[in-house]
Amino acid sequence: MAKTEEVGRCIEWQGYCQEGVPHVYHKGRMQSVRRLLRAMAGKKVDDDKFITAKCKNRLCVKSEHMLVVDHTQMVKIAGTASSDSAARGRNISMTKRKTAKLNDEAVRQIRASTDSADVECLKHGVSRSTVIAVRSNRLWKDRTMFGQLMR
Repeated sequence: MAKTEEVGRCIEWQGYCQEGVPHVYHKGRMQSVRRLLRAMAGKKVDDDKFITAKCKNRLCVKSEHMLVVDHTQMVKIAGTASSDSAARGRNISMTKRKTAKLNDEAVRQIRASTDSADVECLKHGVSRSTVIAVRSNRLWKDRTMFGQLMR
């Protein structure tokens, strides 16, 4: 519990997460924090069951919020969560861009330049593979009509 923090009505895990689910290294292997906490409370959970949070907070490990579900229920829960994944991905990208080495102007310069990738990586302080990925529209994707034609 030393790696938790009370946030609103939830108790959020502040440690390691595997695929967004709180995990901890315990007795020589990675284990779900929720499963481990339930076991410590004397509540056994079958191996074919999943433990999720009723509050829909993926980091919540509060015992009152834990919900034991079977595979079918878990698929339904995961399906509703994935419908927002595209928007979530865009938000993550925009947040990362705020602290990135490159900005929109530098990306335009890299794409417009006829210099080699080696020269461009030295100019902008990024790796050669980053320059190549920007030029091929795999990174800093250009979603304009022209950018779509480049693909």
